[in-house]
Amino acid sequence: MEESRERIPVGSESEPYFSGLFVPREWSSPGGNLDRIMKMGRKYIDGSGIGGDDVLKASMLRVKSLEYAKDLGLRISESYSGGLIPIGASEKFKPDEMLKKAREVLPDIMIPETQTYYQYLRNPYFPVLMKFIYAQRGDYKFLIESEDQLEKMKRFFNSAELTDDGGGRESFNQREGLAEDFEAQQFIETPGDRYTSYRVLITGEGKIIASEMYYSEPKDSMPILQEESKGLGTIWSKSLFDYFVDSGSYSFLGSKAITSNRSRGGNGIVLDSNEYSKSLAMDDAVVLRDHGLDESKPLLPNEIKEQSRALARGFTGRAGLVMGIDWIQESGTGKYYFLEVNPGPGHEALRDTYSKLLENKTEEELEVIMEVLGFYLLAKNEEPSEGIMVEVVNMIERWEKEAEEIIENDDENLMANLQERADGIY
Repeated sequence: MEESRERIPVGSESEPYFSGLFVPREWSSPGGNLDRIMKMGRKYIDGSGIGGDDVLKASMLRVKSLEYAKDLGLRISESYSGGLIPIGASEKFKPDEMLKKAREVLPDIMIPETQTYYQYLRNPYFPVLMKFIYAQRGDYKFLIESEDQLEKMKRFFNSAELTDDGGGRESFNQREGLAEDFEAQQFIETPGDRYTSYRVLITGEGKIIASEMYYSEPKDSMPILQEESKGLGTIWSKSLFDYFVDSGSYSFLGSKAITSNRSRGGNGIVLDSNEYSKSLAMDDAVVLRDHGLDESKPLLPNEIKEQSRALARGFTGRAGLVMGIDWIQESGTGKYYFLEVNPGPGHEALRDTYSKLLENKTEEELEVIMEVLGFYLLAKNEEPSEGIMVEVVNMIERWEKEAEEIIENDDENLMANLQERADGIY
């Protein structure tokens, strides 16, 4: 690849060009575990209970992945500069910054009306979706449909009471301050009798890897967000916001679940499927028909496809090599609203789109597959295809066999050699 080429600005007719990757040094092994394995030996167990050999194998795959990127001609640097694309999110950004950036990229983009909690209180309306701005995967999203629910939330946030863990330690913040991290968002009713959303898994240069429509159980059967009362004397073992779902709390909202996220039990329909995709389920046809999509071969709507490509290019420097972009369709009008960009997307859409290839893969393996696929597409400037995915999966399976053989032989020089290889990437 020619490093002399300049990055083409977003908004031009051509795709932006990146000459390499921004990879912080600690990312040369998953979670920075490699150094700890080096110090503690193979007996190392990480926080999730994964044994040393499993973490070591994951570390070997990560190093192999970055070596592959370098072999492709991608420049790898541990400090960010122009012409580099970060593997993961280079920095966190608040939702208001995200929405502002989206409007800069696409001035006419449809976005649900969003206000801060205090702005909303000046002129409240119902129904409204209350969201904790730092939550992920559908957590801490509450549908507020009545004055009574809003009063409970207001009473909770207005309380200056501090909780105690029994040992004299007070909570990290007054509840009043927590309201600043809540936002009120226009509730978009989706077509049919399911809550739905679209997920587009896409590279930073606008190449769509996979896409799905997520849908919930029937709306009238969705449960109330409720947990059995656990006692209200501590926040050290539970979030303050759990008071909203604690059936024994005076702040219990009785809010109905509305999320369609796969991570929260939703279902997925592959859009733009291929020979390896999972088959359509019995309920899929009705959901597709309600959204105006073909019931036998559903495609990602062109409007979402083109806007996702523009947003991906606009968010590349912050959201990373592969990101997830979420959309929602409004009942009645059929309009598509942008919801958010996810810098660390889950793998559900990828797994479903290539189900027959990936059905037995672990989350760690899927992470490497998605990363290597991103390297391939970036370096070779090709569009995703079944053939490329087969090539990537077969290559990583060879790497895994090599790693397992090395670990099984219990080479005492393995970890030192692995550290040396990791350092040699930069």
